[in-house]
This record gives sequence, C-alpha cells and structure tokens, in this order.
Amino acid sequence: MEVEPMDEDIFYCLKDLLVQGTDLAVLATAIEQRGLFGFDRFGRCGAIKPFSYDADRALDALARVHAEINDIDGSSVYPGWEFEDYPSDLCRYGWYEAELPDFKAIFKEIEPTLRPSNKQRFENNNTLLIGLLLHYIQDGFQRQKHPLFSTIEELCQDLAFVADHRNGMGEGTLKKKFKEGKELVSRILGPKIHM
Repeated sequence: MEVEPMDEDIFYCLKDLLVQGTDLAVLATAIEQRGLFGFDRFGRCGAIKPFSYDADRALDALARVHAEINDIDGSSVYPGWEFEDYPSDLCRYGWYEAELPDFKAIFKEIEPTLRPSNKQRFENNNTLLIGLLLHYIQDGFQRQKHPLFSTIEELCQDLAFVADHRNGMGEGTLKKKFKEGKELVSRILGPKIHM
C-alpha cells in the first residue's frame, strides 16, 4: 500500500457504509472500479488501487459479510444482523468523505446485474413485518386483539394522520400494504399463524 498523507477529513470505513445501508454489491463495484483507502499496520492511511492485495482483502471482508447475512437458500437476514462479528478489515478500509464514490450512480449501473430477489427480499421482509404487526393488533397471537383496534380502515386513518400523510403513508397505500402483508403472512407462515 502506498501511503500518502491526507488532509483532516471524515473517514467512512466499509462497516460505517454498510450500517448506513450501502449495498454490498455497490461497495464491491466501487472498490473494483476506483480502489479505496486503507490503514497500514502502523495506522497510516493511503490510497489503494483496484485489484491490489489490499483491495482484495477489502473485497474478501465484504464477501464474508455477504455469506454471513444470507441463508443457504439466499434469503437475507440483514435487518437483524448487528455487525457484532464483522471482519476487522471492514474498519481498516473505506473512503474519505471527499473521495466517496457516487454510490447511487454505481447502483444504477449494476442494478440490472443484481439478482431480482435481492431488492424484493427486503421489501418482502418489510411487508411480512407489516402483516405480522397487523395480525397482532387485529387478532393477537393466541391472545386478545389490541384493545384500541376496531377496523383496518380506522387504523389506516390514524396511521396516515400521525404520519402527516407523507408520500407513501396515505390511507390508500397503508390499506394496500396491510392487504399485501396479510397475504404474505398467510402464504409464508401458513399453518403457523391463523389470520
């Protein structure tokens, strides 16, 4: 690694970027296209070229994270993964704020190559959570329904009001999401849960 002194700037390590929700594939592509920065064993930071030994170490760390957050069947457990056992190289490599790649542009570039299930999986997890919460509020889990629940329509009105009718949080959208959530809970959990 060539060590070049850098001005005082915020350093975003790979772990920081993952915690902020940056996609693994986007980070890997950024490393392969542009390289990144990293710390040597003496704590000096310098530029790392793509396809170098250190770039490969950073990519290997991301690959270990990818393997850790994906089940054998490919379904993600990312939302519950707390980065407790992250590879230490995730903190060793990254970019200074002024050098951050354009992650949105990289995502648009590689989006056609991503497995369609990657994006859909996160949406399915969210929809499943919506369905489970609705079931809990509406029917309870072998208990009584929530004492304040009356109808789904009223629940949607209340939630839309509290969310100040933000884009994507109107009554119609909420009703649609609740319907999708109920269907997904029924399809995935089937006999485990009665809706």
